[in-house]
Amino acid sequence: MGGIVYGPYTGRYFDNDRETDIEHIVATSEGHDSGLCKATASTRIQFATDQLNLTLAAPEVNRCSNEGKCGLDASEWLPKKNLCWFANRVVQIKKICSKC
Repeated sequence: MGGIVYGPYTGRYFDNDRETDIEHIVATSEGHDSGLCKATASTRIQFATDQLNLTLAAPEVNRCSNEGKCGLDASEWLPKKNLCWFANRVVQIKKICSKC
Protein backbone atom coordinates (compact mmCIF):
# COMPACT_ATOMS: atom_id res chain seq x y z
CA MET A 1 0.00 0.00 0.00
CA GLY A 2 2.81 2.38 -0.82
CA GLY A 3 4.33 2.28 2.65
CA ILE A 4 1.03 2.98 4.41
CA VAL A 5 0.34 0.63 7.30
CA TYR A 6 -3.38 -0.02 7.68
CA GLY A 7 -5.32 -2.18 10.14
CA PRO A 8 -8.50 -3.36 8.36
CA TYR A 9 -10.32 -4.40 11.54
CA THR A 10 -10.29 -0.88 12.98
CA GLY A 11 -9.68 1.27 9.91
CA ARG A 12 -6.67 2.73 11.72
CA TYR A 13 -3.49 3.89 10.04
CA PHE A 14 -0.19 3.31 11.84
CA ASP A 15 3.10 5.18 11.64
CA ASN A 16 4.96 1.90 11.05
CA ASP A 17 4.46 -1.86 11.13
CA ARG A 18 6.05 -2.16 14.58
CA GLU A 19 2.81 -0.73 16.00
CA THR A 20 0.80 -3.68 14.70
CA ASP A 21 0.63 -7.45 15.04
CA ILE A 22 0.44 -9.96 12.22
CA GLU A 23 -2.88 -11.68 12.82
CA HIS A 24 -4.49 -14.86 11.51
CA ILE A 25 -7.92 -14.01 10.12
CA VAL A 26 -9.01 -17.59 10.79
CA ALA A 27 -7.14 -18.45 13.96
CA THR A 28 -4.89 -21.49 13.91
CA SER A 29 -6.84 -22.79 16.91
CA GLU A 30 -10.06 -22.50 14.87
CA GLY A 31 -8.40 -24.35 11.99
CA HIS A 32 -7.36 -27.06 14.43
CA ASP A 33 -10.89 -27.32 15.86
CA SER A 34 -12.33 -27.46 12.32
CA GLY A 35 -10.34 -30.54 11.36
CA LEU A 36 -6.88 -29.27 10.57
CA CYS A 37 -5.66 -31.32 13.52
CA LYS A 38 -5.92 -34.39 11.26
CA ALA A 39 -3.87 -32.80 8.48
CA THR A 40 -0.20 -33.41 7.78
CA ALA A 41 2.41 -31.21 9.40
CA SER A 42 3.17 -29.54 6.06
CA THR A 43 -0.52 -28.72 5.53
CA ARG A 44 -0.77 -27.20 9.01
CA ILE A 45 2.32 -25.09 8.32
CA GLN A 46 0.86 -24.02 4.97
CA PHE A 47 -2.34 -22.91 6.73
CA ALA A 48 -0.44 -21.01 9.43
CA THR A 49 1.71 -19.14 6.90
CA ASP A 50 -0.79 -18.59 4.06
CA GLN A 51 -0.75 -14.87 3.26
CA LEU A 52 -4.46 -14.97 2.43
CA ASN A 53 -5.01 -15.74 6.11
CA LEU A 54 -2.75 -13.00 7.48
CA THR A 55 -3.46 -9.34 8.09
CA LEU A 56 -2.16 -6.50 10.23
CA ALA A 57 -4.08 -5.73 13.38
CA ALA A 58 -3.80 -3.32 16.27
CA PRO A 59 -2.46 -5.20 19.29
CA GLU A 60 -5.60 -4.46 21.32
CA VAL A 61 -7.64 -6.25 18.63
CA ASN A 62 -5.31 -9.17 18.02
CA ARG A 63 -4.68 -9.99 21.66
CA CYS A 64 -7.07 -11.05 24.39
CA SER A 65 -8.90 -7.98 25.72
CA ASN A 66 -12.43 -6.57 25.80
CA GLU A 67 -12.14 -5.68 22.09
CA GLY A 68 -9.80 -8.54 21.24
CA LYS A 69 -10.28 -11.32 18.74
CA CYS A 70 -8.22 -13.72 20.87
CA GLY A 71 -8.56 -16.74 18.56
CA LEU A 72 -12.34 -16.44 18.29
CA ASP A 73 -14.08 -17.45 15.08
CA ALA A 74 -16.39 -15.32 12.94
CA SER A 75 -19.48 -16.46 14.85
CA GLU A 76 -17.97 -15.09 18.07
CA TRP A 77 -16.16 -11.93 16.91
CA LEU A 78 -16.59 -9.44 14.07
CA PRO A 79 -14.50 -6.36 13.27
CA LYS A 80 -15.84 -2.83 13.66
CA LYS A 81 -14.80 -1.93 10.11
CA ASN A 82 -14.64 -3.74 6.77
CA LEU A 83 -17.13 -6.43 7.76
CA CYS A 84 -17.80 -7.54 4.18
CA TRP A 85 -14.07 -7.90 3.48
CA PHE A 86 -13.67 -9.94 6.68
CA ALA A 87 -16.63 -12.24 5.96
CA ASN A 88 -15.47 -12.82 2.38
CA ARG A 89 -11.92 -13.56 3.50
CA VAL A 90 -13.10 -16.04 6.16
CA VAL A 91 -15.12 -17.91 3.51
CA GLN A 92 -12.14 -17.95 1.11
CA ILE A 93 -9.83 -19.30 3.80
CA LYS A 94 -12.34 -21.92 4.98
CA LYS A 95 -12.78 -23.13 1.38
CA ILE A 96 -9.05 -23.61 1.03
CA CYS A 97 -8.84 -25.23 4.44
CA SER A 98 -11.61 -27.70 3.58
CA LYS A 99 -9.44 -29.02 0.72
CA CYS A 100 -6.52 -29.69 3.06
